[in-house]
Amino acid sequence: MSEFDIYSRQGFGADSGWGDHPALLVVDFINAFTDPDLLGGGNINDAVTNTKTLLAKAQEPWIGPRGRIGVIIPSTNISVEYDCQQFIASGVTWHTARFWVEFIDLSSDQAFLAFIDGIRETIPDAVRDVLTAEVDYIMMGMSAETFWGGLAGNQEFETKLRRQIGPGMGLTTGATAVDAALKAFGAKNVSVLTPYQSVADEDVHRFFTESGYNVVNL
Repeated sequence: MSEFDIYSRQGFGADSGWGDHPALLVVDFINAFTDPDLLGGGNINDAVTNTKTLLAKAQEPWIGPRGRIGVIIPSTNISVEYDCQQFIASGVTWHTARFWVEFIDLSSDQAFLAFIDGIRETIPDAVRDVLTAEVDYIMMGMSAETFWGGLAGNQEFETKLRRQIGPGMGLTTGATAVDAALKAFGAKNVSVLTPYQSVADEDVHRFFTESGYNVVNL
């Protein structure tokens, strides 16, 4: 029986499959082989260099290596998730979480106020859920609550989120995003189109005015 036959009978050289939790195993990189001051060592420098690269690659997240973005959207919304799927940068993944919307009738000021009060209770649950996906960034895929209370209201909303997600995670709200975009273009006069009732439009007008814009039309 040859040496090859012996190893074959013991299962060496066969494909064991990936299994449920694949891992990278590095063997024999000991001082006796890598230290040039030791007899027989120091002659595998290329292997050491290549293995360092391999180890670094294996330790990268293989889904969303450049970033995992948690997107918080209303349970009734069908457009934000669809829009996100239309532009996916290489290495970036979207991870949506929905907060429950109990009051879906937004046909009056009173109904809109009930809607706002309701989502204030359910948004934190959606944020809690998406954090378990180990996301790097939170994007609020809704805007009404971010304009509520004007500039100070958006800041208070972000502060509440920060208490939940921590100080180091990236965060974008609708109000903050549109302000940053308008400032990037040097806009001064704006016309705003919203799907809101008048009670919410008052806060939208307040936000843009307090942010330094001249609201021509709303």
